[in-house]
Amino acid sequence: MRSIAVIAAAVFLSGPVASPGPATADPNGHVLVYFTANDGIHGRELWKSDGTEAGTTMVKDVRPGRRGSDPALFAVIDGRVFFAANDGSHGLRMWISDGTEAGTRLIGGSPAPETWSGGGGAVAGGSLYFTTHVRGYLWRTDGTTAGTQPLHVSGNCLASSGGVVFFLHNGQTEVWRTDGTDSGTFMLQRLRRYPSAEFACPEFTDVNGRMFYLGRDVRHGHELWTSDGAVAGTTLVADLKPGRKSSYPWIIGRSGEQVVFRTGYPPVLWSSDGTAVDTTKLQQSPYAVHLSPIGGDPTLDGSLFFYTAPDATGSVLWKSDGTPLGTVTVKDVPPTDAYVPPMDAAPVATALLFDGDDVQHGLELWTTDGTEAGTILLRDINPGAAASAPDHMVSSGGVVFFSANDGVHGTELWRSDGTAVGTVMIKDVDPGTVASNVAYLCASPSSGTCSSLRAGG
Repeated sequence: MRSIAVIAAAVFLSGPVASPGPATADPNGHVLVYFTANDGIHGRELWKSDGTEAGTTMVKDVRPGRRGSDPALFAVIDGRVFFAANDGSHGLRMWISDGTEAGTRLIGGSPAPETWSGGGGAVAGGSLYFTTHVRGYLWRTDGTTAGTQPLHVSGNCLASSGGVVFFLHNGQTEVWRTDGTDSGTFMLQRLRRYPSAEFACPEFTDVNGRMFYLGRDVRHGHELWTSDGAVAGTTLVADLKPGRKSSYPWIIGRSGEQVVFRTGYPPVLWSSDGTAVDTTKLQQSPYAVHLSPIGGDPTLDGSLFFYTAPDATGSVLWKSDGTPLGTVTVKDVPPTDAYVPPMDAAPVATALLFDGDDVQHGLELWTTDGTEAGTILLRDINPGAAASAPDHMVSSGGVVFFSANDGVHGTELWRSDGTAVGTVMIKDVDPGTVASNVAYLCASPSSGTCSSLRAGG
């Protein structure tokens, strides 16, 4: 079971299950999403879908036979998906695909198999930046041999902002940046030490070309910092706990032009545009246990959605537009005997879809329009108390793609247009009750990292 809290019980929308109709396809080969799956014949391989059963097909059998190449998707850039896979001959290397079998190839010059990793990625300037596993070296690739090069520096916690990539270096004690060149790769801030594993990554969050993160210096302790990618533009936002004591900010996400973060216990919610004068207290949470983000893309109409939890028996859905008056509860759920948080979200039309558990229906697909009455269970995909566990949510072509288990077909590819009748399984990739274990959903044609890498790799 996934850990943290829940968004709770409400009205169940019932309705007949419709056959998937065409989604609004993108102009690049009508591919709306890439993902990995196992059809029971070829092992886990790269797949694509346009939102229809007929248009959901394996891209290439990279490693012939039942073992599969076990691809891990990193990003879609200009309609091309970058992924790591093992073809059985070259070890685990970086690949690229345009969605066709002929256009799926090993990227020449990619790092040797024993050092490749799924250690996180970031996209900037049309290139993918990623790290290796054993030594943590930073690489960049634009899909060509000449454009696939090591940056001669180790790094992790990669994130992009303003056309550059931020990362941690030297035992996670320094914030660095790179634009893919030697001259453009340098240190921005020395962080000294982190107090615990909770702060192992500084929660890099991009707001309109400025990066916000948890920083530290000797004079101010752990506080909120921001950077435009230059040393001179890397500054403390506000010393919320003056002196060497720390406020220990934890970034919740972005709301419009503001970064939203929490400090202290009980948590205090703040927003900031990167200046001390516009760093504003939004709300004092009455709950001492949790004030936490939702994964994926938990934004709708300029508001950020998150949750609080009073204890291990329930949770409250909130939204914030970055102002005190616009920071309000959406749905306050009575205590239950479960403690399962909303872990994933994606917007569609005028609603935000997320996974919630009200105990009666298990972990299922929910929807909210930002009001209490409009926050309801969308569809009980796995009827009863069993969970369908919707996950890997991405928006593309006017629908949300996700993986779910209806209790009959195993974990397969689904889609939703935000209505109960429009929430349907696209294809039973591995026919029968065996799960194809759909994962690593990547929207196309986005220019960003895939669903499973958005929360830090």
